[in-house]
Amino acid sequence: MRCVACTRKGCVSAQRAGTSGRGTGGNMVRGVVQAVAAVAAAGAGMLGVAGPAAASSCGTSWQCPAVLTDQAPWTPQIKPTVLYTGQGGAPYLTGLSWSSYGHGGAAGRGILHAERSGCTPSARCVYYTHPVTVTMSGTQLHGRGEYYYSRMRWAYTAANAQAQHSWKVRGGYWR
Repeated sequence: MRCVACTRKGCVSAQRAGTSGRGTGGNMVRGVVQAVAAVAAAGAGMLGVAGPAAASSCGTSWQCPAVLTDQAPWTPQIKPTVLYTGQGGAPYLTGLSWSSYGHGGAAGRGILHAERSGCTPSARCVYYTHPVTVTMSGTQLHGRGEYYYSRMRWAYTAANAQAQHSWKVRGGYWR
């Protein structure tokens, strides 16, 4: 795969632009024209211009920011449906669905599973569930060349009160 044009959001390859990058003539010209259009659309998105081409979303390519999803360090996934924040008693999310997902951030909904505060031992604690809204932000570039979200915020209602919880990635873990 050859890079035809690059933006802050990543590289537009000849394959993604509609040509294999081999040969000359119409296919290569069409690929370059499509790549320029993709770069222009990405630029429009950075300038805040509305429209379908400027939407802040991406597929499942390596260019999409990943979410750290497991209790082990650096276990990224794109658009995860489950997200663990730690081990034994740590809250976790299931049933995640994403309404937006891109370099500017992500927004989704799911179910928060959390045990009652102060319950011990953790293995015997009951988990309560709450609908949750999840917001991801702070896109960073990992040393391995992968983008990831470094901040996460949960908003939910528990015991008839609005609650929020903020997380940051530190050392490959949510803290």
